[in-house]
Amino acid sequence: MGPLVVVENYNPSTGRGRVLEVDNEGKVRWEVGGLLRPLDARLLRNGNVLAVEQNNHITERDRKGAILWDKYYLGAFTCERLRNGNTWVGCYNQILEVDPSGKVVFSHSYPGSTILAARRFHDGQVAFITYGGHYVRLSPAGKEQKSYHLSFSGYSLAGADLLPGDRVLVSVQNQGKLIEFSPEGKPVREIQVRYPGCPRRLPNGRIVLPCESQTGLVELDPAGKVVLELKNLSFRPFKVSRR
Repeated sequence: MGPLVVVENYNPSTGRGRVLEVDNEGKVRWEVGGLLRPLDARLLRNGNVLAVEQNNHITERDRKGAILWDKYYLGAFTCERLRNGNTWVGCYNQILEVDPSGKVVFSHSYPGSTILAARRFHDGQVAFITYGGHYVRLSPAGKEQKSYHLSFSGYSLAGADLLPGDRVLVSVQNQGKLIEFSPEGKPVREIQVRYPGCPRRLPNGRIVLPCESQTGLVELDPAGKVVLELKNLSFRPFKVSRR
């Protein structure tokens, strides 16, 4: 079980955000500070950090925080560096893939509603879910493969993750729970979590997410049992994953 990688969107003492690597006791192993409202981040093979900042910039920074790559994409909220050197970007109204120069080589627009979460799978397919509950899965070429609707009525959504097999996991803050939806759009599982933040399902089936209004984080096993819980942290988790 590798270390935790945490995105801190905002730190009151500095007015900036950070990306941190922490152990299972919450001790910080390293951090990259000085980020402008980061929403997502990935640790790259070269040790640098790829991050979404201010909803419109994708940056690559070294461990000292120096910016090595900076490209502007309106409404960006998630990103991933691909094996071919391109960068995949999820935006509120479109999905992009850009080459190392930042040139767009693939785009799929979705102007009808705001995208809540998007994920690129290992086979190149992409799925996204909107705040209105519209789920779409695209082929690597951008052709729609599946679409269905989820009912989010009465939900105060804090984030979502897209799972294999056209399943969706959402955090519902006003109900204090995670809800998993089936490929038919039906709720099939609920997990109680106090003030859940944006969830992330790991390859081993576990789920990590911020909780307690960003003063803690929790890791759940595939059955929903708590296997790690950290409270009163020295940082404010906004997104959590494992390396």
